[in-house]
Amino acid sequence: MTGTDTLSRYAAVTVPTLLIDSEASPERLRASTGTVAGTVPGARRRSLPGGFHDVEAGVLAPVLAGFFA
Repeated sequence: MTGTDTLSRYAAVTVPTLLIDSEASPERLRASTGTVAGTVPGARRRSLPGGFHDVEAGVLAPVLAGFFA
């Protein structure tokens, strides 16, 4: 499967989608997150402060609560 094939599949997603990265994520991951967020219809993207896998619960929890509300 090529990158184009994958993106066309993402473009067919019909459920609410939240993509999260951190400001400290490697640039290649942040770029991929942005690409997917721009491809999935209606997707929301949040870049959170904190480390790559060390985003504080107090930062992450409100973002998730807002998305699922």
